[in-house]
Amino acid sequence: MPHLSRRNWKKDKRHFEEVEARISVERLFIAYEAAMQEETRIFLRKISPHHLKHIPDPIKAFYWTVLAGLASKDKQFEKAEKLLTEAIYIFQKEAPKHLIYRMH
Repeated sequence: MPHLSRRNWKKDKRHFEEVEARISVERLFIAYEAAMQEETRIFLRKISPHHLKHIPDPIKAFYWTVLAGLASKDKQFEKAEKLLTEAIYIFQKEAPKHLIYRMH
């Protein structure tokens, strides 16, 4: 096994944390989209603020929309509105293509 210098070890640890964070968030998205409420809440509890620092802003905005959906289901409408406002702000700044409105 090759010797890892302290710098490489830190780089590998950071990479591991980034991968772990992305997988955790993707699992949350899958459970939420599949309407698996219990699993969604389980995955949500596993995501910490430490995980979120590794997530790019547009993905974080989708995360906020999931939280807003859950808050809305729990009838916490003010919380849901704040989360959606934050998500919209991020989308406007980082990924406006995700702000497509449909008129029916």
